[in-house]
Amino acid sequence: MGQCPACKKKFVINHGKIHYIGGLFALKTAGDLYQCRCCHLFFRHPYLSESMLKKAYESIDIGSWFYHDREDFRLARRVIDLACEKGDILDIGCFRGDFLYSLPKKHAYYGIEPSPDAREDAKAKGICLIAETIQELDNNDMKFDVITMLDVIEHLPDPYAALQKVTKSLKPKGVLIIATGNTNALPWRIMRLNYWYYFSEHVSFFNKKWFQWICKKMNLEILQVQKFSHFDKSIFIRLRQLLEAAVYALLNSCNSQKIFYRILIKIYPFNRAKTWKEAPKTNAWKDHILVVLRKNS
Repeated sequence: MGQCPACKKKFVINHGKIHYIGGLFALKTAGDLYQCRCCHLFFRHPYLSESMLKKAYESIDIGSWFYHDREDFRLARRVIDLACEKGDILDIGCFRGDFLYSLPKKHAYYGIEPSPDAREDAKAKGICLIAETIQELDNNDMKFDVITMLDVIEHLPDPYAALQKVTKSLKPKGVLIIATGNTNALPWRIMRLNYWYYFSEHVSFFNKKWFQWICKKMNLEILQVQKFSHFDKSIFIRLRQLLEAAVYALLNSCNSQKIFYRILIKIYPFNRAKTWKEAPKTNAWKDHILVVLRKNS
């Protein structure tokens, strides 16, 4: 991999091959995990082109994602209530329109969505679909008070170019709300190549430093960064998941040291970990972030 897809710099680190593959569509290879030392983006390579991705998302069954009242929905609603009394709201990757439909009816709602079936569901909820992809924003002069991207930006091979287009569609002092995974979360740092989040549809992986970097490039400011989990559980479950992750990571790291490995697998809990067929999940941890950005005048 020659350069970072966001900042185009060549200061990238290859962490190795991603061990997990699966998701909404198949990949020929899980690819390697890279980290940019300039803008702090993590990303998968090789990956599908934007045209191939659009085709894949167009064919997705609308029953693929089941939306309950998710934590990022609740957090985003709270931000909108405080930031915008009444205005135009655009949800990028709106799918069936579940998030917009959960908001008060005092706003005007717009969406971007590539799936034809999901678009029909969103239209039936009274949402105006203005485009199928972010690229089509170049052909639209509308400006919005609030733009949301909830679990969307990790699907984009070039997140910087996408946010350039999105930011142009914000009104001055407009608010951009992004929810995504957080590579700085402790379990993610422990597991790194074995993390549960590497579904085939996820290509870019973020942290607070990356958003601080884009703010300097795009005349934005960070208003809020809040950690959350899609699967919030008790402290006991979180601690158990963290312990399992540490055990798994240590066992994997000793795999090449045959003598130490043979000693380790005779000790509990490593003797159990050697039978695990896949990496343990740590999704009860607050390994996601909701980032609230404001466009300066």
